[in-house]
Amino acid sequence: MKKTDQTVLETCSGLYKFLSSSEIAKASGLKYVTVSQRVGSLEKQGFLVSEKYGKGKRYRFNFDFDPARKFRLFSDSMQLYSKEYLKKHLDKLLEFSRKDINIVSIVIYGSSLDTEKFNDIDVLIISVEKVEIEGFDIFNLTPDSFRKLLSIGEIRLQAALSNGKILLDRDFLFSYLKHDVPVPLSDEIAAAINKKIKEELAFLEQEKDFRAAKKRLIEILQLKGSLLFSRNRWPVPSRPNFLAKLKTLDKNIYGLIEKTENLNSKESFWKFYYNIKDSI
Repeated sequence: MKKTDQTVLETCSGLYKFLSSSEIAKASGLKYVTVSQRVGSLEKQGFLVSEKYGKGKRYRFNFDFDPARKFRLFSDSMQLYSKEYLKKHLDKLLEFSRKDINIVSIVIYGSSLDTEKFNDIDVLIISVEKVEIEGFDIFNLTPDSFRKLLSIGEIRLQAALSNGKILLDRDFLFSYLKHDVPVPLSDEIAAAINKKIKEELAFLEQEKDFRAAKKRLIEILQLKGSLLFSRNRWPVPSRPNFLAKLKTLDKNIYGLIEKTENLNSKESFWKFYYNIKDSI
């Protein structure tokens, strides 16, 4: 397969929606002319499907096409194993999955994809029964709970699917990725998040150490930012890219996080907090 074709497919397979040639070019870094020359061929081969868009077409990855599914798995596996610091952890997960046929899908997501200085490896595991593997922060869902949380736009699941790399799939996940991700955030989830924010603010005000209160406020503002991403149907970025992406979406929340990080005294923190409290 040509390198340009591989780049187009990797871009389309990670953005779960129809894309114009100019959008594919922007996301992939390829020239528009190159993309427009290749998408037609990739559609004829079955890797892409299209819809009419004005006088032209938009394209998306064809998750119903078995060679396309195999391409996505191979591409994600290659990207994961290109990170030396992850290899032993990936091997451990695969070895465990060989012994546990209840596991249907494994997705790696979070900061471990961007830096070797991570606290935990975030892993989405979809399995019939609960899975526990030492050394991983496991987001464990049954197939039924996966379908439920996906339908209401649960934020952590959306982030895992939007930013994650698939390590294993036993004919489950791809049938859901052919639909738009992220899905619209439900009022139920949004209300639950806003309730959690209010509860966290109450806990924050009980903190005696301003440094602990400062850390909690940053986490609350980041949660507020995650809610904004989901409300706008943007994938919630991984931790290293979160602030840069948030700045383009909401400069106000970004600014509050930046100002909070620069507060270095008890007096300045609490004065700042009570000035902004009602706007959170």
